[in-house]
Amino acid sequence: MIKNIALYCLFLISVGTEAQQINPLWVSTEETDGDLGLGRLPLVMIDSSHNVIVCGSTYAPGPVLGFVTTKYDPDGNKLWQRFYDTFATDLITSAATDNAGAVYVGGSSTNPFSGQTQFIVIKYASDGDVLSQYSYMDIPGASTYLNKVLLDSLQNLLIFGSYVDPGSNESGLLTVKLDPGGNEIWSAGWDAGDYGYGAVDARLVDDHIVFWAQNGSAEGLRFFAWQIDMNGQTIDTAHTEPYSDYFETGYYIDQLGNLYIGDHAGEYKVSKFAPTGINEWNYSKLLNTVNPDGVSARLRCVTTDVEDAVYISGMFYYDDTLGLIGITSKLNSSGELLWEHKIAFHGFGTKAPYKCEWISKDLLLVSGTISTDIDSNFYEYFLATYDPNGFVKGGISDIPGRRNWPASIAPDGAYFYIAGEGDPEIEVFEPSWQFLCKYSLEEVVSTQLPSKVSMVPEQLILSPNPVRDKCRVSFDNSGGSTKGVLEIIDNLGKIISSKEVFLTAGMNTMELEIQEPLPQGVYGVALRTAEKFYVASVVRMK
Repeated sequence: MIKNIALYCLFLISVGTEAQQINPLWVSTEETDGDLGLGRLPLVMIDSSHNVIVCGSTYAPGPVLGFVTTKYDPDGNKLWQRFYDTFATDLITSAATDNAGAVYVGGSSTNPFSGQTQFIVIKYASDGDVLSQYSYMDIPGASTYLNKVLLDSLQNLLIFGSYVDPGSNESGLLTVKLDPGGNEIWSAGWDAGDYGYGAVDARLVDDHIVFWAQNGSAEGLRFFAWQIDMNGQTIDTAHTEPYSDYFETGYYIDQLGNLYIGDHAGEYKVSKFAPTGINEWNYSKLLNTVNPDGVSARLRCVTTDVEDAVYISGMFYYDDTLGLIGITSKLNSSGELLWEHKIAFHGFGTKAPYKCEWISKDLLLVSGTISTDIDSNFYEYFLATYDPNGFVKGGISDIPGRRNWPASIAPDGAYFYIAGEGDPEIEVFEPSWQFLCKYSLEEVVSTQLPSKVSMVPEQLILSPNPVRDKCRVSFDNSGGSTKGVLEIIDNLGKIISSKEVFLTAGMNTMELEIQEPLPQGVYGVALRTAEKFYVASVVRMK
């Protein structure tokens, strides 16, 4: 088995190099009149008619936060907008759209006087009319929190949440099933027997449900898997062992119900837990540098493909010049590294992935923020795409305003949408904006990268490395004599040097020039033949 092979090696460029611009087809903004807060960034969905629904929170009409749901046509024209606003803090946490174009919006409403929280789900028709409204009220005095809403194959709505009962000092999990008319079919609860349980995520797995939660104690953080059949009956429950690491981001449930969680306290690390509670494996990247001013690494996003390979994205501290840079890695189903790709466009400060989404069958989009000014509060989107073989293309999307954060990604055939939030002007106390951007899929796949091949790339040997002007490229050609192309590639996938070479059978050595006007930095080196693909990274010094 091949381990720890980077398919598309380290691609970094120094500060000041221009990154490719990836422009949205259109941008729509809505004033939310609130402070920027990652906990209430908007969700985006596509309905059965290719209209776009964005769900978020706003201070309009006020006086405190309320739900706002907006529907646009594919050209960005607003079709309708609806508010749910009580004299409470109302925050949307999940949403779904059914086959008829109806929209389910779920969240929690916190009373400012009693502090009690109740979750609520509102169903809007495709034209924006309110069809039903539901709130769980079966535990008097308890607070209920909504985690997720999902639709089953019959278009019934499944609601997943948790509860806390201050009177009994207990907590637990809730699952409710509603028919399309908003009527309760069944509700099921799991009583933890102690305090501090919170929902993590839920997923439909074949003919049952896997619902994961977490609980912190002095012994560490434990995760809990609750498996339920489609009639609300418990199939199985399982706890993990106490886990000493601190988790906050990167939760994901795969198609088999396994939970992947990312470390948020200084490590680029992911752990896999089976629904039986077994910790199957852990993967972490060893770091050679430590950020003297803060977090050295974080893992933000986790997802899997149809072959159960695991893709993770996050950031780590590189040096004082590039700061925190983005990284995306592919692991096999056993947690072994297949490839990793690091990206650092021009600018200062953080390059932080926040979301990843499959925007086509085999194209993963990783979106995050990048500082484009010496003031680290100026953020724009960066977009990086990957296929199963590695990096495809990356660039910066400059949208209006500043401090722009991507929050949710939705694919739609030849297009995809990103919803996020940001500040419209320089003053941080200006009303914040909710953004919706539409992009063409073609814009993020057209690339000058070498043609992809199905085999796993082999490694080139470069000496010396680092290099100032020239280095030797060595590799073992196990095939017969053939022609190839030797290329130098920057971190955007652009081929900046290319020459045809003739290869003999056995060990080959050739000279490669890496000199002015190339700036100091790290570049990819690729050698392609009709049957093989070799890669390496090289550092150019002044």
